[in-house]
Amino acid sequence: MRGLACVVLALGSLAGGVQAADDSAAIEARVRALAERMERLEQRNQELEREVAEWRRRGGAQAAPAAAGSSSTLEARVHALEEAQARTEQSLATDRLRTCEANAWRDDRGRNGAAATQWAARRWYGRVSQYASR
Repeated sequence: MRGLACVVLALGSLAGGVQAADDSAAIEARVRALAERMERLEQRNQELEREVAEWRRRGGAQAAPAAAGSSSTLEARVHALEEAQARTEQSLATDRLRTCEANAWRDDRGRNGAAATQWAARRWYGRVSQYASR
């Protein structure tokens, strides 16, 4: 489905000069929006990492009774933080993939059309998949 969309977009952009300028502006706006979202996700990920590190530095579950209630509550909180971090990292990887696809489409649109766009998207998808699996 995505490949078909790339073909349709590539053919549409080749058909008209004004349309190509509009497409380019729309892609630029999308890339900027994705870059901003990636930045926010990276900041949130760093906040989560600091929060978990601070909890562990304080002794983790061993410090729980003295700190604020039961250890199971704090362990659940850390587990929730780690899950949130994993979701943030996955979302970040997805946004990076989308940004790469948009950049690849924009860069390759005038040169090799849809085939180059699909190749670039697959190349970046492989890299993002490796990043997300860490």
